[in-house]
Amino acid sequence: MNKLEARDLVVRYGQLTAVDGVSFGIPAGGTLGLVGESGSGKSTIARAIVQLAKAARGQILLEGKDITFAHGSNLNEIRSRIQMIFQDPYSSLNPRLSVGAMIDEVLQRHRGLTAAQRRQEVGRLLEMVALEPMFADRYPHQFSGGQRQRIAIARTLASQPELVILDEVVSALDVSVQAEILNLLRDLQREFLLSYLFISHDLSVVRYMSDSVCVMYLGQIVEWKETEELFRQPEHPYTQGLIDSIPKMIVGGDPHRIPLRGEIPDPHFPPPACRFHTRCPFGPLAHPERNICREDDPHRLIDKSEHYAACHFPLARKELA
Repeated sequence: MNKLEARDLVVRYGQLTAVDGVSFGIPAGGTLGLVGESGSGKSTIARAIVQLAKAARGQILLEGKDITFAHGSNLNEIRSRIQMIFQDPYSSLNPRLSVGAMIDEVLQRHRGLTAAQRRQEVGRLLEMVALEPMFADRYPHQFSGGQRQRIAIARTLASQPELVILDEVVSALDVSVQAEILNLLRDLQREFLLSYLFISHDLSVVRYMSDSVCVMYLGQIVEWKETEELFRQPEHPYTQGLIDSIPKMIVGGDPHRIPLRGEIPDPHFPPPACRFHTRCPFGPLAHPERNICREDDPHRLIDKSEHYAACHFPLARKELA
């Protein structure tokens, strides 16, 4: 059984459908990567899981139990089992509270420990993320960006979660610090058998962290595969374009690269059928006979319980040689 599942999830903000019929599963102890350009719906999915955004349709299941519209004590329990870590740790840390007070707040809410036990646990959690226990008396502004993210991780672990949603957690950090945080997250995952939903626009980071990857475009998943298979042989042209946007040291360039061209359409008025057809180098723009891309939604043909590519003309890299 998956730790978490989304089934045909739809999230709307007024007239905007930010997430449109998304389905995926995250296995216990595994990591699902979620990638796509800004505005694709990645963060909205994260917010819907913890009910910071309300689902208009579909289901979110935690170990098979429907939590889509949980409330009251049930919602509090879910939020102890599912935690989020955000891109900017400084904005998510209360500047008026010391590090120890912030972590203690979580312990009081979710763990039922005595004051002495909580003080000891604060020190243990800080050590777990490679910070000194004496840092408990300091305030967020006294730390570097990487240290603040470690504090955010320690606070997250205080509720003993089973699933952690990581939303662009290293994008604001220097490259060397990114590596330290990613390795820490992997170590903690192994130690506590955590499941991760790893959201990022950086495919290199997603490749390092994820077991499988969902690629999103305009609120829909257009491809979902095991990570190395996705990078070895992407089938959706949008996925190939994202991969080819990763800087590569190739003298003279790579003649087989598929650069992403054009702007993302207005999400209030997404293109009909295949939403990528207005930018696709293999769709009707280059092959006028391929009207099916404008007329028939490729998602209609997919069994969403399996890994897939939502494309009428799925790619193989050898076709581009």
